[in-house]
Amino acid sequence: MDILIEFVLEIILEGTIAGAESKKVPLPIRILLVTFLIAIYGALVGIFVLLSVKTGSVWMWILTFLVFALILGVTVYRIRKYRRENKNKDKEKDAENK
Repeated sequence: MDILIEFVLEIILEGTIAGAESKKVPLPIRILLVTFLIAIYGALVGIFVLLSVKTGSVWMWILTFLVFALILGVTVYRIRKYRRENKNKDKEKDAENK
């Protein structure tokens, strides 16, 4: 049962990420997909915070901080990569137009 749930969640998350990155998907749908991803990752961090409060363990708080930092780091990396790629495409288009 665990494998089935993991498989379904992987399909949902991978499909959402691929759809959010694809230029073929209309912008309003991409915005909805990104919002959905933010909600999922926010819920994950929220679960860790809830567990940290309930257990009162310092190690759980450290784990919560690490999970939050990891998610934030991956998000910042992807945003910077996306902007860098668009900047390079814009420079190529400008060079072609000259």
